Amino acid sequence: MELYLKQLQKETPPTEHILVAIDHTAWERADAKTLKDRTHEYQRGVIVGQGYSTIAWIPEEKGSWALPLLHERISSGSSPILQAASQLKLVCEQSVNPVLAVLDAGYGNASWVLALTEADIPADCNHESPKKCLLMVSTTSI
Repeated sequence: MELYLKQLQKETPPTEHILVAIDHTAWERADAKTLKDRTHEYQRGVIVGQGYSTIAWIPEEKGSWALPLLHERISSGSSPILQAASQLKLVCEQSVNPVLAVLDAGYGNASWVLALTEADIPADCNHESPKKCLLMVSTTSI
């Protein structure tokens, strides 16, 4: 992640926002009975497996690729919201640019706002639609 952010800082003026997307995915592992820390995940119904959280840099307005900055397993003691807040904090701490994060509606609730507050991330949330949440983070005060 640090290498990517250094390259990004070379290409992007410090006042320009970087766009990141954050999402959670579940990997079904129902038959892996000895796999440690399996959890019940929701993905088109409840499955047994492991959850993963990804924060990715979206480098261009048009195009279809993204560069994952962090991809981490969500332990049974955490949640997608707590993991996303932790990942966002790491990116913000290491970026000189303000960060604009795009998330799905699963993050547009009081639990997400509380996680941001507890992680000491100063942010403004905006619901663009019932399915999308935008988050503006200024890195100057983190």
